[in-house]
Amino acid sequence: MSDRLVRNLIVALAVLAAGYALVRFVASRGDDPASAAFDLAAVAEVEIDSAVFVAGDERVALRGGSNWTVNGYEATPEAGDVLARALEQARMGQLVSRNPANHERLGVAEGQGRHLTIYSGGEGRLSLIVSEEGRSFDDAYVRRPGDDEVWLLRGNLADLTRKNVDGWRNKQIVSAVAEEIQRLEFVYPAETQIFTLVRDSAAWRVDPWGEEATGDVSRLVREVASLRAIGFAPDSVAEALTWETPTAGVRALGPGGAMIAELAFIAKDDTGYYVKLKDDPVIYSVSQFSGDQILKRAGDLISLEGPDTSG
Repeated sequence: MSDRLVRNLIVALAVLAAGYALVRFVASRGDDPASAAFDLAAVAEVEIDSAVFVAGDERVALRGGSNWTVNGYEATPEAGDVLARALEQARMGQLVSRNPANHERLGVAEGQGRHLTIYSGGEGRLSLIVSEEGRSFDDAYVRRPGDDEVWLLRGNLADLTRKNVDGWRNKQIVSAVAEEIQRLEFVYPAETQIFTLVRDSAAWRVDPWGEEATGDVSRLVREVASLRAIGFAPDSVAEALTWETPTAGVRALGPGGAMIAELAFIAKDDTGYYVKLKDDPVIYSVSQFSGDQILKRAGDLISLEGPDTSG
């Protein structure tokens, strides 16, 4: 190989390396026009007071603070972090259109899509119209109100704008350490059955029979300790439910009889259960599987030959 050819190869490699380094530098700074214009990562770094998502008559209002709320309900504890992370990881793609005639086709005309507004310090820091659909499952078209330009937005932010109120609400019913549960008291009013699971040193005992429970009691205990809803009862249903005589009642107690959770279950007409914590107005909806994991009868745990607990 001649010296001239070697020199040309070295120069070509140097140019390629410099070009690659420049691309990486620009990408790391996010200095493309869209990133500079929207500056989503900078919004994520400020303390977000609230976020409002509006679509037609539906309005989802997240409020920050020591405990996040959504439309006045308790929100999932990680709501603020989820929102900030989505803003930080969002990426603006290509410019799709500058023609206002395309807004309706792309789903970002006034009255279309989801209108997102982020507030910090009482001031609006970001306002976007986000389309219901994009080119693929993880993107959407976005436009700032008053602007003609429509951009492609990639990341989880678009999905968050499509969440309804229940999607942001806290669905954790019980959050306890399973090992701290020492007693589980069961009451089935319609079946006039009452019994208690008591943790012994090496096993669980079923009282008043005093017999060791068979089966996987640990799964039952874990389900109680981390019971989570799949949704909430609609207002019309919640108002009609009668909690004086539920399908079942379950009390979980810790060391020294400390109350961990007192739950009431009402079986749905179709499948699953409505669940309510004592002194809590929220009525949760849990799956049939979760409810059945907890609502064992004494006959599921021991052979029923012993004292009569009816009445």
